[in-house]
Amino acid sequence: MGRQVLDRVQKLHPGNPLRQVDEFFADFFIPAATGRKRTVGIKTEQLYGVQMRVMVKQLRGLNMPIQNLSEFSTRHVAALTRHYEAQGLSASSLQKKNTVLRRFGTWIGKPDMTPRLCDLVSDPTRSKRSYSAVESKAWSANGVDPDEIFKRMDLECSVAGLQLRLQLAFGLRPREAVMLKPIAADQGKNLFVTDGTKGGRARMVPIDTDEKRALLEQAKTIARGNSRGILSNKPSMSLNRAIARFYYLTRKVGICKNGLGVTLHGLRHEFAGSVYKEATGVEAPVNGGRLDDLDLARRAMQITSEQLGHSRKHAGAAYLGSKRHLDYTQRKNLNWLTGRLENNTAVLGAVKACGPCSWWVVGSAAAGKPIRGSWILAYRAESKPAVNQTDSDLGIAAMAMAVADAASQAVGYPACLLREALLPNGAQEQGERLELVGLWRASVGG
Repeated sequence: MGRQVLDRVQKLHPGNPLRQVDEFFADFFIPAATGRKRTVGIKTEQLYGVQMRVMVKQLRGLNMPIQNLSEFSTRHVAALTRHYEAQGLSASSLQKKNTVLRRFGTWIGKPDMTPRLCDLVSDPTRSKRSYSAVESKAWSANGVDPDEIFKRMDLECSVAGLQLRLQLAFGLRPREAVMLKPIAADQGKNLFVTDGTKGGRARMVPIDTDEKRALLEQAKTIARGNSRGILSNKPSMSLNRAIARFYYLTRKVGICKNGLGVTLHGLRHEFAGSVYKEATGVEAPVNGGRLDDLDLARRAMQITSEQLGHSRKHAGAAYLGSKRHLDYTQRKNLNWLTGRLENNTAVLGAVKACGPCSWWVVGSAAAGKPIRGSWILAYRAESKPAVNQTDSDLGIAAMAMAVADAASQAVGYPACLLREALLPNGAQEQGERLELVGLWRASVGG
């Protein structure tokens, strides 16, 4: 489908693959892989263009430059995959890049250009993507109060503030919230979500609380002032501009990874957790909830998936997590962490120099959560105090810092050092402490 477009852009910009990428994706309408016959969304179009530009530049860095996009071959795809694998990219990231290259090859008449990811990576397990959440992306789980952010948005734009509230109340995607026609969507006991949905899949979301009903009535009042029936106080604004303005305002109040550390999609995660808790009476697995009734857990997962607009009953695991996968991930993370610390010669050497001490990892890392930044390493000296207690404490503290430095290098993230006596009470009460037995044995010469 894209061969004619490619031939034209190569003729206009010979020897300039980056310009060819820009022109190609400006003219070529990417078809959606699933759902009704349609093109992909704006963000997906941007993703393909950005990814292709990055890969063309990376080929240059790998000493495999191309002059035209038609030169892309299996050799280039394999080299890029090896490069990404060496960088430690996740299975999800590897799969996304593989999909971009595979679909691009299909469009330009090279359907065999990109082999399956499992045939490209050196370790086949690296190609297995997990669809079960291991960390909650909900706002409240990341220390962000939705009501506070909604009020902040009200000061910028009351309509955008209402759209955020609707996202949380009905699990709407950002595009669905902007395109929602509340008068037409109100079906009495349910909200019929159809405009802006992913893949064109419509869904029903219950209007089962007074709060949801009040939000919907407020939305209908605003929509009556718009000829298209959508939520907008500027009738002349085009739909694309309305969507762009909504994203601009959300970034302005800090709703982004570089701001508050959460995204608009986190509101759907918040909604999913609420639906699951309403159905089961316990928190979602990703938020620490555990449910022994497997049949009830499956029904709750099905209900959540349907209200989120997914046809697969297990799609809710991407929002809620699953007990089995979380337990597996926890064990895997803990084994990785203890292996890094208890088998590292630099760490063991610093521990021996420190003398008899007990060592712990404290906090989320001790609970088996993946380490994304700094983590806490705690210690307690077990040797008898010297004549001068102060001098003894200072000496041990200085040597303990050497242990923390070595541990930081071993793990790849900085370790915050604490004496056991200074640990937060909350960490002790919640049991988020992992004793490093291997380091204790090294400290006593065992």
